[in-house]
Amino acid sequence: MKSGVVMSLLSEPTDGPYVLQKTFEENCQKAAELGFEAVEIFYRSPDDLDVEKLRKVLNNTGLKLSALSTGGGSKFEGLSLCSNDPAVRERSKSFVRQVIDKALYLSPRSVGVVVLQPVVNIRHQLVKLGDDPVVQLGMG
Repeated sequence: MKSGVVMSLLSEPTDGPYVLQKTFEENCQKAAELGFEAVEIFYRSPDDLDVEKLRKVLNNTGLKLSALSTGGGSKFEGLSLCSNDPAVRERSKSFVRQVIDKALYLSPRSVGVVVLQPVVNIRHQLVKLGDDPVVQLGMG
């Protein structure tokens, strides 16, 4: 089993589980020194994912990318694939598609799709969204 740590690309403090609080480069160096083998990245928007820079830092430190989290879309933009609002669902699907496009260049083990809705609502909405390929990725 490989060990990993979650890192935020945000410059401002957040309430997440981010142990390392410096730049991405410094955090990756420290993670490698501490013996971690992989990182999960939290960010505000897919536009924040400079794939060339991220790939270079990961290669230089010998770390792998375990996951790209989509939690920033939920936390900062109110996005949810299970929203009752069709416009929010469309923006959410677009966000996830952009993350998947970035992921193709970074080869993470997963793209973590965060769904912050009451459980009762999730099942109903997933049934309605089940034909969408983006949603099917999360359901497979």
